[in-house]
Amino acid sequence: MPVKKSIVLTFSFLVCFSIIETNGQVSAVTIKKGNSGWQLLVSGHPFYVKGVVGDSYLEKIKENGGNSIRTGFKKE
Repeated sequence: MPVKKSIVLTFSFLVCFSIIETNGQVSAVTIKKGNSGWQLLVSGHPFYVKGVVGDSYLEKIKENGGNSIRTGFKKE
């Protein structure tokens, strides 16, 4: 799948789930198109994804500034 199509599908998924709850607070998630491209906003502020694949070593991810994880399955 081309990178551009993958990004569009990821943003489409985020739009479908447009509310994030963290620490008991609800945050509105929006995607805005600007002159230089698309911007992911959480409660009106830019959100930069610093993510990893997998859910091992969550403390290490947090210590290193990670804010997103993706889980999935391994191809056999």
